[in-house]
Amino acid sequence: MQVCSRILHSASRCCKSNVTCCSCCCCCCSLSLYTCSWSLLLPAGIGGSFYLGYSWLPSFFVAHAGISIMTSLWMVLTSMVLFTFVVPVAGYLSDKGQPRVTATIAICAIAAAMTVPMFLAFKTGSLAACWLLQAFGLAMTAYTMGILPAICSLIYPAGVRISGFNLGYNLGES
Repeated sequence: MQVCSRILHSASRCCKSNVTCCSCCCCCCSLSLYTCSWSLLLPAGIGGSFYLGYSWLPSFFVAHAGISIMTSLWMVLTSMVLFTFVVPVAGYLSDKGQPRVTATIAICAIAAAMTVPMFLAFKTGSLAACWLLQAFGLAMTAYTMGILPAICSLIYPAGVRISGFNLGYNLGES
């Protein structure tokens, strides 16, 4: 077993290597982030769905559904108000014992299943359908964001936890 050359304040083991490293050390733990690159998919998916709901959809509604810019922005505003209420509720339920991974998989499956019907409904130009589906999509994203901190502690070792989440999330946003 190799030991990091820095002072071991709070030692943790990297996921794929046999190296013990401290939380302030970037040399060995950062490699484990890239060897466990599949774990970047969850934050990337959540970042992408958040970007889709609050930034891309309003432009889509204006260009393809015939909704005015002002109405589209009010749709985003009301959906984001709902978003701010769902995140703490999801975190509370997660802390009280709700199965986190099962809930995340279920939400991702529902989101994948409703993608095509959602965009077909968007093309109709119905204000109610666009508004409700945008709110529902952002509410699902909010629920996964509420349980994401607990899931990230399961996915990433302590030394790369915030780097793993931020890299994945920002890749999804871009």
